[in-house]
Amino acid sequence: MPQQIGNARIKAVELRKANLNMTLEAIAQQCGITKQRVYKIFKDEGIERRPKVKPIKTFKSCKNCGILNVNKAYCDDKGRDKALFTELPCSQCGTLKKYRKYVILHKLKNDQYNFFCSRKCFHKKQKKS
Repeated sequence: MPQQIGNARIKAVELRKANLNMTLEAIAQQCGITKQRVYKIFKDEGIERRPKVKPIKTFKSCKNCGILNVNKAYCDDKGRDKALFTELPCSQCGTLKKYRKYVILHKLKNDQYNFFCSRKCFHKKQKKS
């Protein structure tokens, strides 16, 4: 049994030197010992841990203009605003106000065709009706 443990130690060290990216679990399976034992062997031998793999940055194309960005759906706030918002005139006073497109679609689906810039304009329109 002690001879077998010595062979496992040598084999584990050789595997690590041959392939630095090999995991402790993979080395343990090939040597027939536990992952914790491999860790202890490497600690005793002074072998460094395998280098940590950095996450790969994902690139997304801007939904508005198509330019590639790192982890962003839009190039800038103007592009985001152009894609998500639209301006409509107030039904009472005619002032332009930005609305999210999904809000407009929701109101139109529910047969609500009036858009107001403020509560004041809304109440004026209610009094007229």
